[in-house]
Amino acid sequence: SPKVYVEREEKLDKGIEFARYVMCLGAAKGDLATASHIAQKRFPHNERINLTLKAAVEAGTTTDSTWALPLVEYNQFAGDFVEFLRPQTIIGKFGMEGIPSMRRVPFNIHIRGQTSGGSGYWVGQGAPKPLTKFDFEDIYLGFSKVANIAVLTQELMRFSNPSAEALVRDSLAGALIERLDIDFIDPDKAAVNNVSPASITNAATPIVASGTGDACDIRADVKSAMSQFLAANITPTSGVWIVSATTALSLSLMRNALGQEEFPGISMTGGTFMGLPVVVSEHVPYDSTGHYVVLA
Repeated sequence: SPKVYVEREEKLDKGIEFARYVMCLGAAKGDLATASHIAQKRFPHNERINLTLKAAVEAGTTTDSTWALPLVEYNQFAGDFVEFLRPQTIIGKFGMEGIPSMRRVPFNIHIRGQTSGGSGYWVGQGAPKPLTKFDFEDIYLGFSKVANIAVLTQELMRFSNPSAEALVRDSLAGALIERLDIDFIDPDKAAVNNVSPASITNAATPIVASGTGDACDIRADVKSAMSQFLAANITPTSGVWIVSATTALSLSLMRNALGQEEFPGISMTGGTFMGLPVVVSEHVPYDSTGHYVVLA
């Protein structure tokens, strides 16, 4: 009678496959043939890693299905790592859990960024319609990439267990998250031609915190921040607060004279503040007065 063979397929968390790939290369000190041999022994059921490393041993073409075509598999588990990484960044949190989405645009194009809103007018029957004015700026969005070096010990890369794989994955992700978050909102981050874009707060006029930081002072500072939107005739209702976990925790712990929460919508992990969603990041810049609070 015919025999039926069932191939076992592992169910892995996002990013683990890429961590395994890195561990094999690291343990082999970059030697592809050795890395392929290590992968076959450690992860015999992880077909994509084995195919990728085996195909990378010798150069070939991507048209040969038994030679270098498996190199395309690298994009699959590398993309899986990116999916693990993205939701942990400030940028990746937009469009999730009630936070407004950003407008998606392609690379290598000039786009018009709106810096002020227009105005509407009442128009009488048969009367000419007045022209409203919008202010725009030209922005060029080119290709940029973020890279970092995460130091891993040989002992860690030799381990073949889920705890070690998760630790490698988290170490790789943490190095990139820090760079992405800092440069996204750091006011001192200017554009570097053909290398990196400026932060969203670069060249912005900051609002200095007023008073000693009690609830009344905070409300006054919020009013000042939102007034910048209103002065440019742009509604702040689509805005998002970007704060550090320390700031979010401090706001959540504030109580009035009756013991009630001053800002009940916010918590250390996010929530809402003054009716707008909150994005929390450990990498919000700070100075001698404390962490920045960004209304974007």
